[in-house]
Amino acid sequence: MKKLFLAVMLVAGGLNLMAQDGTEAEFRKWALTPPMGWNSWDCYYSTVNEKITMANVRAQKRKLLKYGYDYVVVDIRWYADHPSNGGGWYNQTNPDCRLDEYGRYIPSPTRFPKGFKWMADSIHRMGMKFGIHIMRGLPKYILDNPSAYKLKGAEDVSWDKVYTSTTPECTWLQDNLTIRNNKYGQLYYNSIVDLYAEWGVDFIKVDDISRPYATEEINMLRKAIDQCGRPIVLSLSPGKTAYDKVDDLHQKANMWRMMDDLWDKWSNVKDVFAEAAHWAEHHQPGCYADCDMLPLGQISMTVGDEGYCNADGGRRTNLTEDEQYTMMTLWGICHSPLFFGGDVTMMDNKTLRLLTNEDYLNMHAYGVEARQILNEKGRIQWTSLDPATGDRYLALFYTDAGNGWIFDDQALFASETCAYTTQGHKVNVDVALPKGTRMLALVVDDAGDGFSYDHGDWVNPTLIMEDGSKRALTGDMMKEKYTNSFYNVVRENTNVLGTGKMSVMGKTYDRGFSTDANALMIFELPEGVARFTAIAALDDSGVGQSGATTSIKFYVFDRDPRLTEDNAVQEADHTVDLVGLGYEKGQKVTAYDVWNDGARIGTFADSECTQTVNRHGAKLLRLVAERSGSNTLTLQTASDGVGSYLVTATVDGSVDDHSYVKFYMDDEFVGTVKVEPGTNSVAYHARKLSEGRHTFKAQYSGTVTTPTCEAEPVSIEVGTSVSQIGASEDGMLDVKVGNGGVEIKTVPYANVRIYRTSGVMDSTVVADSYGRATAMLDRGIYIVNANRSSSTVMIK
Repeated sequence: MKKLFLAVMLVAGGLNLMAQDGTEAEFRKWALTPPMGWNSWDCYYSTVNEKITMANVRAQKRKLLKYGYDYVVVDIRWYADHPSNGGGWYNQTNPDCRLDEYGRYIPSPTRFPKGFKWMADSIHRMGMKFGIHIMRGLPKYILDNPSAYKLKGAEDVSWDKVYTSTTPECTWLQDNLTIRNNKYGQLYYNSIVDLYAEWGVDFIKVDDISRPYATEEINMLRKAIDQCGRPIVLSLSPGKTAYDKVDDLHQKANMWRMMDDLWDKWSNVKDVFAEAAHWAEHHQPGCYADCDMLPLGQISMTVGDEGYCNADGGRRTNLTEDEQYTMMTLWGICHSPLFFGGDVTMMDNKTLRLLTNEDYLNMHAYGVEARQILNEKGRIQWTSLDPATGDRYLALFYTDAGNGWIFDDQALFASETCAYTTQGHKVNVDVALPKGTRMLALVVDDAGDGFSYDHGDWVNPTLIMEDGSKRALTGDMMKEKYTNSFYNVVRENTNVLGTGKMSVMGKTYDRGFSTDANALMIFELPEGVARFTAIAALDDSGVGQSGATTSIKFYVFDRDPRLTEDNAVQEADHTVDLVGLGYEKGQKVTAYDVWNDGARIGTFADSECTQTVNRHGAKLLRLVAERSGSNTLTLQTASDGVGSYLVTATVDGSVDDHSYVKFYMDDEFVGTVKVEPGTNSVAYHARKLSEGRHTFKAQYSGTVTTPTCEAEPVSIEVGTSVSQIGASEDGMLDVKVGNGGVEIKTVPYANVRIYRTSGVMDSTVVADSYGRATAMLDRGIYIVNANRSSSTVMIK
């Protein structure tokens, strides 16, 4: 019955029931909280260099490091002397990519003259960590002179044993070849990760690997990192990452992208809500669904490269202040990694204040049970719990029903962002129409970074009638069109330029409509239409132009979807249902405004609290309940005799469904473990400890109605003859496995606690006057703890 209850709660509440108790996979401990830092892509695309990077590093150390922003990530094509044709458009003709003798990319000496080893060492001395972007696969440039390069570890093997084909699979950057899933492919991945480890890399962002999901190469990268001898956080891009890969992600990656590249456009930010709500159900500490970087401050710059691209000073973010608060609030409460995308040296005080709110950062790093609890007519609510205090965070959003020019939430069909990075440059549309539909509206929406060349096609648009017959959707059915774009045209059966047929990745089409975003076509339909089908695609006339970074969303409506100032609602009221959040009826709860320096809003009960939120805006509240009674928390440590320690936290008081213990070692956070009702005890497994003294602390959240508390610290000595300060001299504990259980011999009347490897206590027994006790256990692995000693046993 207990197992059934937990399963129901997981499905219904979307809660994270996975303990962070020291038994999780080692790579997950390298990111105990969501990674934070700076990434060069949003501000400099592929053109960043050593001078700019180090200027940002120094500014990051001064402005952001003390708040936890400790990663510095150099993004794409650091190995190319001439990476760009301007903006986000890659130079794929003559980039002059640099390789070493083993066919591994090395930093461009013209852009990074001192190399990445020097850069990593410099960053480490400042107390920060260094990361790089890579494309999956093997450099195709090896094919120019295969004999000039050797596979490290198998120097006599030919390169065709390493790659699958001489044609790159990636549609948007054709630098690399796919690697075979064999011992030679693994050797190559081992060799590049070993090189990165030698440089001092702490973080690898791997692109063209999570959409489509490259299972074999992800597995090879996991193995390569695990064998390199250095903790390296693994981030996967781009999105949208398939939902059904969640189990593999939890075993292989620290981060993966929810969706395609996000830019400073409201529709991009709004799209994240649905993805974040899904991934919240699968959150596990050390594994984070990534909303993408924060396009704030000064972005979209290009470093000039004579003969290849012009310098561009970029722009300030297009997101309004309200939209910036919405983005930060959502990213924080759903535990997305936080990577600032603007130039740190140009950061204004408003942006700095947004990034460094300490209560917000506490929620982002340590909050538990994060989930969406309301999504209704643009009013969205999320909540999470502070496991140290028992306080609850409540995020209130008003996205309204529009993306700036259409009511996108009324769409019968809405595509993901279809970009020049999208496989096939198209999406299939097959949508059922409500019975009696007589109006059809097709929208091509600029969902990207504001660049032009967003040429979209509706290819072979077809009406499926109720009797199963098909009828082409043609221009004589169009009764209205609207455009707000570069060309401001809608064409039938030709491309936007009027120079030929519609064309998608070289394949031409005779029938359909083409336009450039933003554009709307409204059709009057005959009676009896049941479905609408088409191919929604990026036309080559846009994608193929120099400088294009095409990105489009396609929509289908059964009404005119346009949003105007007359029909847009500028603000919305949120009623806060405190009882629905888990508080007792009549219980007093004080609300504080996190974004307003924690200002007190008022004290409320039940549904007395109403908050007004601006259109596209957000509010973030900390809710502090009146609680009574008392709880105490006691820590105890025990050695397993092989260099690991069990740190047990026992609650004397009340436990409910939202009770947690937050553990620290040597004043550093190490994990949060849920206390199950009826157990009153949890454990943290401290492994691979360095020699010397280690001190453990813990905080208990309390319950909804009883207060938080802290334990007295306990210390251990590792690598000496003293296993625990203040421990009993004998530390006697002998455990034998019997039929369906264990026989225990310890000191008389000792309390014996038996834990599962998740840290949750399974049962307790008390030894008799001879120090004997027995316990019946199901099959599994257990830790038996008594008299400040512990023993691990397996029941078969």
